[in-house]
Amino acid sequence: MKLKTFSALIASTIISHSAFAETTVSGADYIQSSDIIGKEIQNVLSSTGECDIDSRDFTTGNEVRTYKNSTDNAACSTYNMNNEVTESTFTQKGYTLGADTYEFDLGPLVIAESMTVGESWGGVSNVTLNGAYEGTREDTITLVAVDDVSVAAGEFTECIQIHWVIDYSYRSDLNVNLWMCPELGVTKYEYIGWENSWELQDYTFADEEA
Repeated sequence: MKLKTFSALIASTIISHSAFAETTVSGADYIQSSDIIGKEIQNVLSSTGECDIDSRDFTTGNEVRTYKNSTDNAACSTYNMNNEVTESTFTQKGYTLGADTYEFDLGPLVIAESMTVGESWGGVSNVTLNGAYEGTREDTITLVAVDDVSVAAGEFTECIQIHWVIDYSYRSDLNVNLWMCPELGVTKYEYIGWENSWELQDYTFADEEA
């Protein structure tokens, strides 16, 4: 799926998807390969170099996500993710940040077993913080498009774009565009309303480690 890298980047938030209108895809194609042990994603619109690297480590089998500065490599924050992954679905069940552990009793189904362009899914989860009730989150996820994506790591085909709205009862809501590619998983994302574009710079397979 990885082709020759080229310099043109996607300019629009919503990718043109006329060629894939009414397309149905299998979630199994978008589950990240277990052979990938590392990713580096960067906010290419950052002007400060602060907390603009999203470094993801999968060597233990769980996802450890560390945000750090591109200027001096200093860590800003580290999330130990609790993800439930099957052959065809991906669900976020919570995460640990420092001494705080958030758990979602349902959790957002980010990748469904079958997805059709224009289709939405989601639900409401109770959220606990260190075992105590914190509030609720309502996730609404829509498959917007299937198309090609170009980032620094390469050009990838038949990727999906998801629009993800998270309505919290206890904090500010989030509105995210997320791109995932076959076997590679997350390749690009952006928080709507902020000046940001997080794009995959590099990724590592287990057999590439020295």
